[in-house]
Amino acid sequence: MAPYTSLATGAKADPSLLGPGALYEYDLFAVVNHEGQVNSGHYTNYARFDDDWYRFDDEKVTPATLKDCLNSRAYMCVYVKRHLNYKQHKTPSYIVAQQQAAERERLKAAEEKESAKLNLKELASLAGI
Repeated sequence: MAPYTSLATGAKADPSLLGPGALYEYDLFAVVNHEGQVNSGHYTNYARFDDDWYRFDDEKVTPATLKDCLNSRAYMCVYVKRHLNYKQHKTPSYIVAQQQAAERERLKAAEEKESAKLNLKELASLAGI
């Protein structure tokens, strides 16, 4: 899912800042279906519990298969993140990379600003001001 994240679709997206691909692995958890017209109809859904799929239709819950779910007319899909191995005491490497890139940009802008000041001083001294 990495190519579809806001970070990746930014104007200056740098693939090295996205972090490991495992951060973007998701599993299908549920599918919501709508039958009927835009202003009326009926909602049903398929949802997974462990490796078993079920169909929910009002008060009726019946066993289903992944094939049933994938062949349904999906209105909305719900995904869950596959890996939740966050370490609270450690900043993720992709965030560190983002911070480093931002710092490099800040330093570059400061250098350009200083260079512009020096150029103005040179021009002023040449003009005798």
